[in-house]
Amino acid sequence: MTALKVASIDIDIEDSWFVTNGVVSIGPISYALLQRGIAHARIPAGSQVRHTSWRVWRPLREIQELTEDARSAAVRELARVTEQAEERASQPFNEPVTAAPCITIGPDDTTAPSSTVRTSRVDPVGVLACARDLDDAMLLALSTAVTAAHADVGLLHRRRPEHGQFATSCAQGPSVELLLGERLDNADPMLKAAMAGRSVLSEPEPGPASAATLARVSQCTGNAKSAAMVPVFVHDKLVAIIEVASVFSELQIAHIARVEEVVEALVARIFVAGWEA
Repeated sequence: MTALKVASIDIDIEDSWFVTNGVVSIGPISYALLQRGIAHARIPAGSQVRHTSWRVWRPLREIQELTEDARSAAVRELARVTEQAEERASQPFNEPVTAAPCITIGPDDTTAPSSTVRTSRVDPVGVLACARDLDDAMLLALSTAVTAAHADVGLLHRRRPEHGQFATSCAQGPSVELLLGERLDNADPMLKAAMAGRSVLSEPEPGPASAATLARVSQCTGNAKSAAMVPVFVHDKLVAIIEVASVFSELQIAHIARVEEVVEALVARIFVAGWEA
């Protein structure tokens, strides 16, 4: 396990966590309450968790394996990365991440999962009903999409009000925090496909759009095997883009269909809540 360097800047960290498994969403809760939920089997072992200061989801098991000091260091480091990413995303130009240190908060898991074309059982409507605001909804939609697609990595890009360009807003998967705040190039084939309202699947052969997604994800995971993208439109305006990728297996049509169902639930939740997207 790679040791974390605690940020030199002072970040006020509260004891506040969110948990989801694609079927239910819980939070904000304290870490002590989170542990009690695990002990009484009220929180599934395969859930994803994030601290309130993070824009990334981590496997619950990784957090459980940390000592109290290591968990505190991980919280502060990812909070710092999130804070810096927000500043980075607000800039109209920024360089792609090429050589940033990986943040490992648990043992590396390189074991390939069992291959399947079946989608996971998820309840995007139920999960998104727990969202307190648009940011919450985007984070929950991303994690639910990754679960639904049996994917290993997920990225969600949103249009920045400062310059009107898309930047990576939240993520799930190994070392994905390296991409937070990265601006998408207007010439990106994936972005062009999203603006045209088209979902993209890399199987059987990656086209320009899915190749762009694979290249982006591979900055964190190494060579990803397959990828998919689904755009999020509200009132005929592209407001977000969800990308999912698999490191070990091929994504299928059934997987992208489930991601589209998550997007439909997200859009419906935005309408019902009256959030300005």
